[in-house]
Amino acid sequence: MITQKVCNSVIYRVTDKGVQFLVLKKAKYHNGVKWIESHWTIPKTLKQELQSDEACALKQIKKETGLDVKFRGVVGEGRPYTFFWNNQKIRRENHFLLFEAPPNTTPVLSPDNADYY
Repeated sequence: MITQKVCNSVIYRVTDKGVQFLVLKKAKYHNGVKWIESHWTIPKTLKQELQSDEACALKQIKKETGLDVKFRGVVGEGRPYTFFWNNQKIRRENHFLLFEAPPNTTPVLSPDNADYY
């Protein structure tokens, strides 16, 4: 069985309107090929073996949103689950981290993302 660790990034900013959280709408197409149905999610990525959770998440946040954020802490861990992919059993562990974005920033989305809220 393969074990995968996923870093999930909860990003917020404080504005004069209050606290706002970032969610991304994934694009239906990647490099011109339909790959998933469009859905809303938070930035996330598979963690590399020798990479810290924070470094993993920061790299993905920059790639997906262009934002420079500050690490604020660990939110928690999701319940591990297993699934099969290409006839292999995979165990996935989710780690959730909290980041703060500056109040007056606007995400610059990667092609994998269609919108944000």
